[in-house]
Amino acid sequence: MASSAFDLAEDVSSFVRDLKPWRALMPSALKERMEDVAMKTKELESRYPKNRPSAPVWEPVVLNLSMETWSREGPLFLKAIKVKRPCIVAYYRSPPSGGGSQAVPKLSLPPWKRVEGTGDEQNLQRVGILSPDLEDEIMLVTSISVQTPMFFPAPYKILTEYYLDFKARLAQLESELKKTSSIVSDKAESKEAEQDDKETAKDSKKYNFHLANRTAHLRCLVTLIEDNLGDRIQLRAQIADRSIKEIAFEDLWHLFKPGDIVYSREPATGRERLFKIYYVTGGMIRRRKVRRYEESDFDNFVTADRRFVGVGCWTPLLLAAYTMEFDGTRSGPQKREILIKYYSGKQPIAELTAYPVCFHPDKDLQSRFEKAGRQFLSSVGHRYYDGLTVPVDLRKPIGNGEQYHVRRCYDNIVSDVYVDFEEFYKVFDYLRPQIFKGLRNPILDPTESSEVSAAGGIVTYRGHEEVDAKLSETFSSHNRKSLEAFNPDEEPERLTSEFYKLLPQEVPAYAFRYRRWYLLDTSLLQPINPSRYSGFDDLVIPEHYKTLLTALVNNHTSGIQKRLEKIKKHKSSSFSSSHQPKMDIVPGKGEGLILLLHGPPGAGKTSTAETIAAYTRRPLYSITCGDIGLVPRQAEELLEEHTLRADKWGCVLLLDEADVFLMQRTWKEIQRNALVSVFLRQLEYYSGILFLTTNRPGTIDEAFKSRIHVSLRYPGIDLQSTRQMWENILHRLEKENETAEITVHFKKPILLKFAEQHYKKRVASQSCWNGRQIRNAFQTALALGHAARQNMLRGRGITTEDLEQMEREMDDGTDEGKERKREFRKHYMTVKLTRDSFKEISKTTNEFEEYIVALRGKDTDAQRDNEVRDDGYDPERAEGHASQGSSSPEITLNGGRYANVAASQGGTVPPGNRGLTGPRMNRYGVDSSEHDDDEEDEFDDDDDY
Repeated sequence: MASSAFDLAEDVSSFVRDLKPWRALMPSALKERMEDVAMKTKELESRYPKNRPSAPVWEPVVLNLSMETWSREGPLFLKAIKVKRPCIVAYYRSPPSGGGSQAVPKLSLPPWKRVEGTGDEQNLQRVGILSPDLEDEIMLVTSISVQTPMFFPAPYKILTEYYLDFKARLAQLESELKKTSSIVSDKAESKEAEQDDKETAKDSKKYNFHLANRTAHLRCLVTLIEDNLGDRIQLRAQIADRSIKEIAFEDLWHLFKPGDIVYSREPATGRERLFKIYYVTGGMIRRRKVRRYEESDFDNFVTADRRFVGVGCWTPLLLAAYTMEFDGTRSGPQKREILIKYYSGKQPIAELTAYPVCFHPDKDLQSRFEKAGRQFLSSVGHRYYDGLTVPVDLRKPIGNGEQYHVRRCYDNIVSDVYVDFEEFYKVFDYLRPQIFKGLRNPILDPTESSEVSAAGGIVTYRGHEEVDAKLSETFSSHNRKSLEAFNPDEEPERLTSEFYKLLPQEVPAYAFRYRRWYLLDTSLLQPINPSRYSGFDDLVIPEHYKTLLTALVNNHTSGIQKRLEKIKKHKSSSFSSSHQPKMDIVPGKGEGLILLLHGPPGAGKTSTAETIAAYTRRPLYSITCGDIGLVPRQAEELLEEHTLRADKWGCVLLLDEADVFLMQRTWKEIQRNALVSVFLRQLEYYSGILFLTTNRPGTIDEAFKSRIHVSLRYPGIDLQSTRQMWENILHRLEKENETAEITVHFKKPILLKFAEQHYKKRVASQSCWNGRQIRNAFQTALALGHAARQNMLRGRGITTEDLEQMEREMDDGTDEGKERKREFRKHYMTVKLTRDSFKEISKTTNEFEEYIVALRGKDTDAQRDNEVRDDGYDPERAEGHASQGSSSPEITLNGGRYANVAASQGGTVPPGNRGLTGPRMNRYGVDSSEHDDDEEDEFDDDDDY
């Protein structure tokens, strides 16, 4: 067979040489095919030499040599073997007893006993594959291209990874050999066979000899694996059935394979995360230094943890993995690298830097990650957050972009938030997931797979990098679809359980209370509590104010609605039913809703914006002058950033205490004039909802009058509104008592009577409590009540644990037990809200108020004298200016579609006049300056509370 192969090779070679002069005329495709044929011809000539008597014969034996021979000669000794060569050569630390060549090395100790911490077998150090027939079988089984002679040291990846496949192939060859031998034997014994049958039998014998040779060589390899790598085979079986609990570093490669989901922690945040492996490499001994020509690639692509490892030391095991990320539009895999550094001895698998998730002690871990992934994708929008943020360094360009502000975000926040991936990555672009770059294999370390031979040159080991690459390629070829980026809304069928597990557990969100971006834990995100929507009903302002505000805000189209309408308009030529007429001739101008709320402090201006936002299901975006700055250029950029963001999210934007931007311009203050001009321009083109609050309306520049759509004046608090505020707070306490562990006990009539008496006593001196002061008084009174309870418990020597034990013992399920428990809770689990507490608070605040009045006079008088604000202004007494029958004398409207909305509510627009004062009118149009002269000046001395 070899002779005929050589003859064929010689004929083909001669034919190729004859065609060589005509190469210039050949098509390129034909040239390539001819060159391929010539290459294969040379290969055949080298494999089947013409001089058959001197051709080597590959014996089915294993040649056992010592490492001294390897260190002295390397693989060069093979050239000395001319005729008979072993199919496999094995190098041992000390040769097996009996020496020489043998099919099965007999060792005095079990061959898989290793020197701890070296990764080498106690004896076996190198394995060499010499037989071309065995090379063919290895290529057939593994689909990995190899070339003899092939040498490899520990961990013998190709032998252990495909051991079962080698055994299956050996069984197949033995079966085929047995079948073929039987057929040849039958034909040889037949006397009636013709000449053709004789030729066929002759060829069959040659084939049978070749098959027997391949079978014997493969049997040698399988026997070598079983006798020398038995512990590795057993280890892999334990990993498969998850019975292994600890593992040595040199065995880590067997623990991981492409396609495994592993548990580890995010390097940036330290939070637990699931990763999916697509490539495993490293974790081997560095056998030589880096050559000069390798330094460039080595420094640029190999990480420092892998680079700074000396010769003879272990390199870290590299797990090339990926997670699923989302950039606001598309989702896909992002490459991650996990390094496991060398450790001595054995370590529990659950304590490794990373390990397969199937070894995690928490069996509900994967379902928890899947739940978090589903929350991750559904979290976009307005949410509520109460808890710790995820720590991460956020860098934001400042000024010319060369400076960066680095802030460690690890705060405990309680705020409304808005989850928006697109906006977050606009600000922090360097954190944007790289989901479009694909998964590239890591740069391999050449010093792990080759060493300098004592005989000269570099010996390159095979079977390690090739196995790693083959396993990764097999995984990628079966998962190409899942490794492509996609839009979750367009391809919902790809949202599998595994996809959710690989998503992050934190989302980027903007916290409205702190005006900052954070990464937030998805498990702590909460939907907006529906009970918040009723806060607007409890707001103590005139009813026609409420009607007007809800009509205006509900009628305004938010940024989200505008984008949806554009999409609909793009798909259909018909107009949306909610389309609003354009009042301005300039496109994009005058589309916003600007409302000015002015009045004394504590009158409810800020609360109006907060509650109307909740009532209309919109986020409240509150900013101050400090968030914008006082430098015109910077203020313009920051103001535009906030307004665009608020409009996109459909927020109610609140600029609280906007006096700096509304102040009247003068020729002396050039910088302030520029600031006001910037703000005027932003108002002109802002298309969202903006509430401006101020308690200094007299300083507003006249240019703002035409840019503000609605102005609402909030008069000072009166008796009726005072009582209503107290009732609302007490009602909320009653509702909270239904679920609270520690309840608040009070007598409502007594506290309401105190509220009336306090107002009547202080109204003359204009020092009665406003809405904010009433709220603060309740908070202080509750704090005093809690302190009194703690002092009582401390005086009786009762701890929190004692209270829990006492409560459990009292409730025995009987009626008497339930009664005892009620009495127990009344005495020990109750905070008392008493009139005496409010008296003490009133005394303290009154002392400060009297001191301020004595120092500079009444604030209301000072504000009126300085032309800042007139709290006693009554539009109905403005002679000749008030409209007859007006139901909304404190509302000022400026034309456009909002004037039409107000008109539909029955409102008119009085011109008003500054400085026209009279008896103080409350917000319901009732004279509040008069009260019952028979009412006592001092508080009643009630006995209870």
